[in-house]
Amino acid sequence: MSPRDNQNEVLSGGNEANINGTTESPERENADYYTNQPEHNDGWRHLVRNFTPAWFSVNMGTGITSILLNTLPYNGRWLYWISVVIFCLNILLFVIFFAITILRYVLYPKIFYLMVTHPTQSLFLGTLPMGFATIINMICYVCVPVWGDWAVYLAWALWIADVVVSILICFGIPFIVYGHANPFLQGTIKTDSRPRMTRTADSKLQAMGAAWLLPIVSCVVAAASGGIVADLLPDPQYALGTIIVSYVLWGIGVPLAMMVIVIYLMRLMLYKLPQKAAIVSTFLPLGPLGQGGFG
Repeated sequence: MSPRDNQNEVLSGGNEANINGTTESPERENADYYTNQPEHNDGWRHLVRNFTPAWFSVNMGTGITSILLNTLPYNGRWLYWISVVIFCLNILLFVIFFAITILRYVLYPKIFYLMVTHPTQSLFLGTLPMGFATIINMICYVCVPVWGDWAVYLAWALWIADVVVSILICFGIPFIVYGHANPFLQGTIKTDSRPRMTRTADSKLQAMGAAWLLPIVSCVVAAASGGIVADLLPDPQYALGTIIVSYVLWGIGVPLAMMVIVIYLMRLMLYKLPQKAAIVSTFLPLGPLGQGGFG
């Protein structure tokens, strides 16, 4: 699923308040207000309002390309400089995406509620720490040999921040989306003359996608990056602590990812392949398997 496909699926145009035919909420009514204002539907405001976390998947692809070029076993000097150029491009893209993300929720704070509670778009928050981890890895590969020990501690500090965000997303997003009264996964029924909220078909097995893995894999990626950072830390106590935290992250991410993969395989066996627009997402289980093995 491309960032543009994900953007068109959720929170684009005037569809914020009508996704899945759910009932209106004050948050969505306030967000829908912007779609009725001409100044919010053109130019940079339109771009900012419709920007989604899925764009951070671009950092994942760009970052891993720079890492692969830098770590090829039969490397050449020209490949090294190409990896440096792509690394700089990745940093530029991440800064731009992060700045637009902050601007989006500063200008349209009600949209944050819609995004973080949506069963599809919120899952792509996991791409943020994973894209950031590729930058940390390249700092270790490229900057540390040139800049010295202070670059190691820079990478370590960035890794700690990445760990905190990864844990919050790994546990927070599934709890918010599926563990409480979510307006996107609810319908209204009447029992004993009282309206109650109940989940609709969107929370059933056939609606499950491989994107469920994205928040979980962020911990697996952070664990793998921790091993790279710990190998460079000059203080053995800091390195030991980093390794222990990485093992904990690996123990959190890999078993959870295996559980989700089992559910996803059952969904494929019972309900066949997903729609054409989401067929690429079937490769997502490779993420926790590959990173889990590397970590």
